[in-house]
Amino acid sequence: TSAVAITGLKYCSDSDEIRVTVKDKSVPIPVSATLKKTDCASVSNGLDEMWNKFRSVHSVNGDDTERKAIFADNVKKAVEHNRKETGSYMGLEGPFAAMTLDEFQSMNIRGFKSGKDQ
Repeated sequence: TSAVAITGLKYCSDSDEIRVTVKDKSVPIPVSATLKKTDCASVSNGLDEMWNKFRSVHSVNGDDTERKAIFADNVKKAVEHNRKETGSYMGLEGPFAAMTLDEFQSMNIRGFKSGKDQ
C-alpha cells in the first residue's frame, strides 16, 4: 500500500483550478493546495504551505527566515523518522516545531529544571 493518499479533490470549472488535499503517513499534517496551470519550474515542495499553516496557529520568536529553516529541518527529521515505521510517530503540530533541539531541551515545560541548570 502507498504511504500517500489523496483525501480530497475538487475541480472548479469557473477558475480552472483543482483543490487537492494529500495525506502522507510520514508527514504529520495533511497538506492542501489549490492547483493552477503553471510552468514546471514553479512547482512547490509543500514546505511554504506547511510553514504558513504553522505560523497561522503558533507565534514565532526571532528571525522568520531562520525559524523557517529550523522548521524545514524538523520536517525533514519527522519524515525520515516516520518512514522507518518504528511504532513511534514524530509530529509537527505543536509550538515547538520551529525550535532547535537545544532550545527545546532548555524549556521548562514540565516544571523541572533543565540538566544544564543543575
